[in-house]
Amino acid sequence: MTTHPERAALLGAIRARPDDDTLRLVYADWLDDRGAGDRDAATAEFIRVSCGDRPRRAMPRAAYRWLLGATGANWRRLVPGVLARFGAGSGAGCRRGRAVSCALALPGSGRRYAVAFEFERGFVRAARFGSAHAASVVLDALQDDQPLADLLIAGVRPERARPLASRLAPAWG
Repeated sequence: MTTHPERAALLGAIRARPDDDTLRLVYADWLDDRGAGDRDAATAEFIRVSCGDRPRRAMPRAAYRWLLGATGANWRRLVPGVLARFGAGSGAGCRRGRAVSCALALPGSGRRYAVAFEFERGFVRAARFGSAHAASVVLDALQDDQPLADLLIAGVRPERARPLASRLAPAWG
């Protein structure tokens, strides 16, 4: 994905100072002015509803309500590339805390793999996978949609996870 230099700089600043909501709100304004498409509009909306008066690391209830929206689908607007490529099977939209779980169909596997997207203050904070294979296949699409996301793989030895972690967006390295 080609990233606009201003976008990359703003995302880098957010990554460097993750507790600074002002940077996130500046990024939301930038998305309103220069963003492309519904994913950017959704990110700006989610940042605004997620940031502001709240205890550190807690999302306001309004943010949880925004994720599910009236149809249970606002969270889908934040990961359109992942869902377009891999779909989301039954169970999508089930929320536990700040996580939304769904099952993604990986090409050629004939199987669905569970993933839980953990949302925090405007972005996907992390994606939890149950297999290194699923994480490896989905990682690039996830980084295109949500460049701040970290990768969490359940039950995978560190030596198998390291190569995947090294593929995370270079702005975070």
